[in-house]
Amino acid sequence: MAGNLAWIAWPHPVALLDGILREQTLVGQVLTGQPAAPFIGALAPNAFEQRLRSVMDPHARFSES
Repeated sequence: MAGNLAWIAWPHPVALLDGILREQTLVGQVLTGQPAAPFIGALAPNAFEQRLRSVMDPHARFSES
């Protein structure tokens, strides 16, 4: 498994970048201000994260809603 990271200074609406990422089946994270949705793009379930959450937070007390 490998990964890439890109820091992007995006001067346009985040919704535009969200659409571009979705078209490319990529995911991004908004790191400025108080975004309405901090994760954008094509979000896919992550099996490792789900297993880790089930062990560390079995009652989903810290899950985002």
